[in-house]
Amino acid sequence: MENIGSFNPSVCKGKEWKGVLKEWLNLLKLMHNLKSFYQNQFLKEVLQNRRHRPDLVPMVIRLLMPKVRKLKKHASQKLSRVNHRKAVLGFIAQVEVEKLPLFFVLLIKPLQIVSMGSDGAASWFWTLPNSSLAEFQALDFLKYFTLSNISALSWKKRSGFLHVIEDILGVFDASRVGPFLDFLMGLGLDVAKGNGSSVENYPDVDLTLLGKDSAVENNVLISTTLRQFKDLRSLCLKIVSFVLNKYEDHEFSCEFWDLFFMSVKPLIDGFKQEGPSGQKPSSLFSCFLALSRSQKLVPLLYREQKLVPDILSILTVTSASEAIISCVLKFVENLLNLDHELDDEDSAVKRVILPNLEALIDSLHSLFHSNNAAKRKLFKHPGDAETRIFKFLPKYI
Repeated sequence: MENIGSFNPSVCKGKEWKGVLKEWLNLLKLMHNLKSFYQNQFLKEVLQNRRHRPDLVPMVIRLLMPKVRKLKKHASQKLSRVNHRKAVLGFIAQVEVEKLPLFFVLLIKPLQIVSMGSDGAASWFWTLPNSSLAEFQALDFLKYFTLSNISALSWKKRSGFLHVIEDILGVFDASRVGPFLDFLMGLGLDVAKGNGSSVENYPDVDLTLLGKDSAVENNVLISTTLRQFKDLRSLCLKIVSFVLNKYEDHEFSCEFWDLFFMSVKPLIDGFKQEGPSGQKPSSLFSCFLALSRSQKLVPLLYREQKLVPDILSILTVTSASEAIISCVLKFVENLLNLDHELDDEDSAVKRVILPNLEALIDSLHSLFHSNNAAKRKLFKHPGDAETRIFKFLPKYI
């Protein structure tokens, strides 16, 4: 499948080889039946059978990749296709982790980010050998995802790619996705950043200088571009939030966090106004909540000086929903509980709590003296988070 010339008749013969080939052909037949393909015990037996030649798994990964990357164009078929993708990913997720670099290389190849050339990574990329995980990581494919390269991709291609990443993270277990987590998250943030740049750099046009039809078309274009940008950014943050909550112990690089905070800087700047809006906490808020639970990640909360005060100020917003207020209280509880567990006079948690202690007390005072019905409910029937907050607070006063 990779190269017809690689077929060796002196090796590929005999009853053993024919038996292996028959099993793989049966497996390919199962691909037409979603339920059978995903649940059939035969699939697991094929993967676990040591008789199978090392080249067969890469061959099947190549066969399956189109089913991972593409969805049906018609909306009526899209849900079925998403389920089919997850079934295929469920199969690939059972492959040994050493075989997965090929899968991730094939995943990004259609983006045509890595061009042909003399560069070692480019050569490795286009020849698609069965190289090791260490080689894959050493080649640092993320360096090719520059702003100009990503901006050249269509919104549809970027959006589809993020949805594939989301499904991979949802299906693969920690042992399979762990070695590739930095790679996937870097891709997600890079793709979202590339989309944002096209909006931020959108030329200012004096619509009065355009004809009526041109002005209308330009307004529609700007509106569509902004909507697409927000949708893509929201999906990216949803993925980041999912990963931070599912893989709490994973240590992301400093480069990842630099990219993360650079990507969400406009959202952080407007968080005081946008944070309390809506009925549910945003994906960005969920990211901050994940940071508040981790001793290693808490220092990230004071990278932006206004971040914690802006989060606490939500408690004073009378229109904030009960779900968002509860999220802020959980954020506070996480910090206080973490500080209590560490019991360190010079902990990173204290460096978050102490400078914001007055703002916290003022915000809680405002919350519990509000006439808002939802907040009166909190006062009359405080939950576990509120109870623990008031239990910990005397220590700081």
